[in-house]
Amino acid sequence: MQLSEAIPRLAWALNLPALVAAADGACAFAVQGVSVSLIPRRDAGAFICRAHLGALGRGHLDSQLEPLLAANLFAMGVGGAVIGVDAQARVFLTQHFQEDGLEFAVLLRWLERFVQRAVACRASLAAPSQAGAT
Repeated sequence: MQLSEAIPRLAWALNLPALVAAADGACAFAVQGVSVSLIPRRDAGAFICRAHLGALGRGHLDSQLEPLLAANLFAMGVGGAVIGVDAQARVFLTQHFQEDGLEFAVLLRWLERFVQRAVACRASLAAPSQAGAT
């Protein structure tokens, strides 16, 4: 299933008001308080799913690095989404997904796990900064 076919079906399945792809084929929505973006990779027959988890505090990077690595390596086993940090210290959970042979039921299960992981990672990354603030 191509991402363009999945977007309207996701809107229906997730009870989203209107989920419309942008001109580049990407779309964004919120599920369980997690902002999710689906971004097509036309050259690879795949799409990227990305969730913004927050930002690392500049100057506190040393104290946040260990929880970040622990969340990335040990949160839900291997073979799934990965946590990354961009140049502005924003933290994202990202996973690439092949479109070939993709069934909609599989996409829904995968999206549910992705959102659960995003919620868990966001909570584990917030815990150290909350502890340091008190």
